[in-house]
Amino acid sequence: MVRTRISILILRWDEVPKAEVDELWLNIKKHWNIEDDRHKKQVLKICNQAWKAYKRRLVTEYLKKGKNPYLDEPTWNAFVQLKTSPSFQEISNKATETTKLNKYPPRIGPRGYGVMKPEWEKEMESGDSTELHNIRSERARNFILARLKHDPTGIYSLPTDL
Repeated sequence: MVRTRISILILRWDEVPKAEVDELWLNIKKHWNIEDDRHKKQVLKICNQAWKAYKRRLVTEYLKKGKNPYLDEPTWNAFVQLKTSPSFQEISNKATETTKLNKYPPRIGPRGYGVMKPEWEKEMESGDSTELHNIRSERARNFILARLKHDPTGIYSLPTDL
């Protein structure tokens, strides 16, 4: 629903006109039979994430590969122009460099800790990770597990400087 109602030519979610966001919310409420606005903030947050992911996918799967998606020609051309502009490239390059500075990037992705915990428990049972069993704080253990690195043999190992 967010793809059809919010333009991909808007740079950031906070620049989307309030009227469009309100109309999107009303359509979602009607479609899903939501009676009140208790979940509005969370639903719109999910819409924001889905909208950004859609635009990222347009860049990686279409723009960078020189393909034209199913969008109408004027919208696609405007999107290409927006994403290839020098000002956008400067912002993108700066974000890429900042990401590279992250010494311990998490390996949890959009699924989050809750989904990963059972997988980590299996890894701890099957592998030689006795040092992790000695960590009493579940929060600290999860932090470390989310940042384990593959060694050349494909086995996860603790970074030595963590």
